Amino acid sequence: MEVIQFEFSPIIPYGAWALALVELILGLYILVLNAWHTANRHTSLLLLLVSINSFAIGWMSGATGSVNAQIPALILATTTTAVEPMLLMSAIALFQPAWLSGKKKWIWTPIYGLILLPLALTLTDYFFLTGMWYTGIESTAYAGGGLRLAEFTQGWLSSYLKLISFQVLNVATASLLLAFAIFNRKAARHDQKLAWLLFFITSLAAYIQVYQAKSLDPAATSLLTNAVFAIAYGFACYTQMVSERRVQRGSLKVRLTALILTVSVPLIIFTNLFVINRAEITLRRYAAQQLHDNSQFLSAQVEAWHDRQARALHTLISQLGQAPMNANQRFRLVDILSATYPDLHLISILDLEGNSIYRSDGAPALNYSQRAWFQRAKSGAPLITETYLDGVSYEPLLLFSAPIRDNAGEIVGVGMITASLRSLDDLLQVHSLGKQARVLVADEQGRIIALSNVSQNQRLSPVNAELINPLNAPSALTPETHQALGARGIKIARLYAARVPWHLSGTTLSNGWTLLIQVPERALLANINLFRGAAWLAALIGTLILLTLSWLTIRQTIQPIATLTRTATSIASGDLSQVAIVDTEDEIGILARAFNSMTSQLRELVATLERRVAERTRDLERRALQLQVAAEVSRETATIHDLEQLLDHTVRLISARFNYYHAGIFLIDKTGKNAVLRAASSEGGQRMLARHHTLEVGKVGIVGYVAGTGKPRLAHNVGEDAVFFNNPDLPQTRSELALPLKARGQVIGVLDVQSTKPSAFTEEDMTTLQILADQVALAIDNTRLLSEMELTLQELRNLYELQVGQAWQKRLGDRKIAFQYDRFGAQQINPDHSIQKADSENFNTLRLPLVFRGLSLGSVTLTKDKSAPPWSPEEMALLHNMLAQLSLALENARLLEETQRRAERERQIKDFSARIRASTDPEVILRTAAAELLQIMGVEQAQILINPNQSDKPTSIQAGNGRHADDGGEDQEQTPIELGTRAQGEEAT
Repeated sequence: MEVIQFEFSPIIPYGAWALALVELILGLYILVLNAWHTANRHTSLLLLLVSINSFAIGWMSGATGSVNAQIPALILATTTTAVEPMLLMSAIALFQPAWLSGKKKWIWTPIYGLILLPLALTLTDYFFLTGMWYTGIESTAYAGGGLRLAEFTQGWLSSYLKLISFQVLNVATASLLLAFAIFNRKAARHDQKLAWLLFFITSLAAYIQVYQAKSLDPAATSLLTNAVFAIAYGFACYTQMVSERRVQRGSLKVRLTALILTVSVPLIIFTNLFVINRAEITLRRYAAQQLHDNSQFLSAQVEAWHDRQARALHTLISQLGQAPMNANQRFRLVDILSATYPDLHLISILDLEGNSIYRSDGAPALNYSQRAWFQRAKSGAPLITETYLDGVSYEPLLLFSAPIRDNAGEIVGVGMITASLRSLDDLLQVHSLGKQARVLVADEQGRIIALSNVSQNQRLSPVNAELINPLNAPSALTPETHQALGARGIKIARLYAARVPWHLSGTTLSNGWTLLIQVPERALLANINLFRGAAWLAALIGTLILLTLSWLTIRQTIQPIATLTRTATSIASGDLSQVAIVDTEDEIGILARAFNSMTSQLRELVATLERRVAERTRDLERRALQLQVAAEVSRETATIHDLEQLLDHTVRLISARFNYYHAGIFLIDKTGKNAVLRAASSEGGQRMLARHHTLEVGKVGIVGYVAGTGKPRLAHNVGEDAVFFNNPDLPQTRSELALPLKARGQVIGVLDVQSTKPSAFTEEDMTTLQILADQVALAIDNTRLLSEMELTLQELRNLYELQVGQAWQKRLGDRKIAFQYDRFGAQQINPDHSIQKADSENFNTLRLPLVFRGLSLGSVTLTKDKSAPPWSPEEMALLHNMLAQLSLALENARLLEETQRRAERERQIKDFSARIRASTDPEVILRTAAAELLQIMGVEQAQILINPNQSDKPTSIQAGNGRHADDGGEDQEQTPIELGTRAQGEEAT
């Protein structure tokens, strides 16, 4: 007898699973590194898809039948054609991630649909048998191992889906990668190299899938392309992420733990699967061997039981055949046999007529001549067995019969014994397969003669599938089946009923019987299930332990970093008293010590900076005060226009604000030789002012030096300064600063400040006070200019008033013009008469002068009755405003009249010039000029004499009374003619 097993080469399955493990770890690793970036997400999804595909390839390669290959076939139908569109989207995410975001991202929806389409079609075909894509594996033609995709995807959509995935999308992906490598000039050089790499990888894979797939092993081809895609795209995504320095988010502790788990958990799972797979193979072999051993053991027990009953019959017939026995002898023999063989139910001796000569049960004699077993025994058959039910007790019995021969060999009778099959049932209970195992023994006709764990009414019924498998397995054990089992020795099969697997073992005995053992797979493979559960529990516990230890280790490792981070945050917020705790001797401890050293230096630096800032603040405050004083001086100079008051206010302000011992201002006199003290703030300075203190420019003291050179002079210690003038009025002076007062590039004076402290002045003080000195110089110059301007303005005003007076005097001459306005209207009157009337006692008279810019043009006299109220202030103010407007109107009228007169003269001159220029003949020009002069000037006669001082005769042109000077004679001598006189005796011109 032999055990039939299915063996396969584990190289491809294990290689595929190892590749799937690497791809899974790589995909999860890339996802955990930066799940926020679209390139990482798409590349990770591609690697996970390829990992599932590789795992399914290994699963199918190790399948031993269509049932085992069904699930991996479904996975392959779902993932194989989804890889190509995922490659396209991953390429876009790597090199043009902006295309997958924004308003136009919906353009790529069909490509995502192609990724999910195989899954939808496969599930639809599997549950509803539509046959659009997945058609399943032909169980009769499949003997195990890998299959090509076309062998189980033969639906009416398969050709279109494969065309789109393996050709169109491959070409599209390669074209896009080529375009990225060549035309994307804005991309980095590194990205262009990656695009070239992926272009060659995609082209190579497409060539293998389209043109070389039929000549290569399908599993090896798919695994090779999957490995190439995983390595290329994983390398591209990782190097691009490193080169672009993409920002990673989340807690460092969580990310490190996730990275450890992405590597360790898949490795644990795949290792566990491998161990379970190998253990399952071993335990299945052990279970099969155990089933076989129990079958052999029970077969030997059944055969021994059968032989024992047959030996009892042989003893009976051999004793009866040796010598005739009386009743007592036969009784003793039966007693011995019954005692020796307790399973015997009946011992009977028959004559050749079939009559019972003796029965051990004492029942009445019966005739068995018509029984088949009697006829066969009578005819000389050595041993006949037959099973039947007792007609009274319905107990299953096994009948043995054989002929009784005498010493001569002649048949003298038939011996028959029956044995109870219940003892055989009890014998079948002895096995190590558990209570769920079912054992039965069938005779040569396929009827059950003994069984365990089956109801008694099934005894002596034909062996069938319902008996073997109460769950209605699809196959049946008919007599032909048990004959086949007997011919082949032992067969292990799995019968499925309601998706519950069973294992069956059958053995043919030497007497033609068949022993059948049926065990549920869950019972037979209980050790496998126990091991599987224990393995997964161990994997879970190991994963939890790994997670806990990783978390604790990372936490312990990162804790100093977290503490250092909090310390750095506190220091960054201004708390420089924080000190990093050093509790390790590794790189983190070195970092903490370096950080503490840096913090210590920072504290020292901050302290130094604070001192410097304080000093600088004081300097800035002092300078701000100086600038403030400069601003105040500038503001005061805008309101003070008196030079003496300005100088005195400036020195007192400087001395009070800066707490100087003395402040003085010297101005250079008109000769430019002496600097005269014009203002001083100290008591000694006041005494110097009283005696008109002066210093010679360029010769005496610091002030003289500055006045002569135009450069500031600072004496930190006046006792050591070579040009210092020891002034007895200022005995407490220890340091002095003199600054030039410059206006329009000229030195006009010196600002002198003195202090009782040595080195009281700095370079910054010199710079700031120089600004103040410039402001003072500008104010002095402006005051002088203002005085000069006011003087000039007054002179212009006086000249204007004189010109206006002359103009009005010329306009009026000695005449007086008076107008009177009353309720009857306006009329010109005698000025003397108007005055007299105004002086009448019957009127209340008010006389106001008519003044324009200080020039009296006349007067206005207003009268009203004595009974009227006196003139009010409002009326007086109104009259003054009205008279001001009247004087302005009179002046404007005079100016307009004068302007018109000038315009008329200009027009006459322009017309005169135009007429005399109208001709180029001198004679015509002279005649025209004479006529125009006569008309314009309104004289009686006009004469123009040409060349009157020459010796030759001059030319004379006359005009008067409409006649020309020449009478028309050609050579008539002309004598100069004097211009005619004006009318009313005016002088000739």
